[in-house]
Amino acid sequence: MFEKINCPPAVVRTLSAQIKLGAVAGAYIFAGPDRDIKYKTALEFVRILNCKSPHSGIACGNCAGCLRPLPQTLFCSRKPGCVQDPPCHLCLTRDGKSNMDFLLVTSDKSLGIEPCRYLIHFMTRKSAPGVFKAAVIRESEILTPEAENSLLKILEEPPANCLIILITSSLHSLLPTIRSRSQILRFPPQEETCEGITESDLDLARTLAQLRDLGSWKELFGELKKFHEVLAGKNKTPASARREKTHAFIESLLQKAATVMREKPSERLSYEIDYMHECCQMLKKQRIPNVVLSRMLMKGIPSFLEENKQC
Repeated sequence: MFEKINCPPAVVRTLSAQIKLGAVAGAYIFAGPDRDIKYKTALEFVRILNCKSPHSGIACGNCAGCLRPLPQTLFCSRKPGCVQDPPCHLCLTRDGKSNMDFLLVTSDKSLGIEPCRYLIHFMTRKSAPGVFKAAVIRESEILTPEAENSLLKILEEPPANCLIILITSSLHSLLPTIRSRSQILRFPPQEETCEGITESDLDLARTLAQLRDLGSWKELFGELKKFHEVLAGKNKTPASARREKTHAFIESLLQKAATVMREKPSERLSYEIDYMHECCQMLKKQRIPNVVLSRMLMKGIPSFLEENKQC
């Protein structure tokens, strides 16, 4: 059941109605910050579609489709121990509960064109009658442009009884052509408290935003320079300490944005949340913190702090 995994009510209503009407889309984008809830929703969605005896949009739990709810996993990595010669960089794993018509594509780095070619081959392969073939890309924001372009044809004209779900924490990192060919379902941030948000972080963000809006660039970059004056810690280089501090600062802004989003949802705020998640991904990829934060400010982020100063 979707409710047991804290799936947003709007998403539950949409998916349940489509299952009931037999009007399931060929491609979806599950967009939002909580990757686990999006992934669990995808698993439950595929399980219900392949259930032989569903009742009121709930899987029976006893048929073959319900007893094999997990996908086989295609993990893309540059593993030196790959048994293929030359190395294929694609490792396919499955167990006794894996559904042979359900594929998960994931990676610890970027997702290039090779796993997408395998996904296309997998989706166009014949399956058993009455089976819904499905594929989930769990970190869609790390798809390369070439990989995204390779998916356009199958997203536009998916085979019958086939489903592709792209999971992302940064909707706007996907190409517009990918977004236009998929049904977008948004997963808003879950309820959070203000614990972890420091007033000094919010004061700094307000100061940076005000300097940006006034065009006081010299003062703005002076504040950024002071912010990034971080000493190396135990087992940390100055660069990693700056990345960690910048990441914590952006996470504080994300918590505040989540609070405002629940009170005053808007497309602009949704974009800002998406982009801040993208900034966190950049920091994990060893990008320069000062550049990441400067670009975020140049995009007008944050713009939501003056709307709600009380958390």
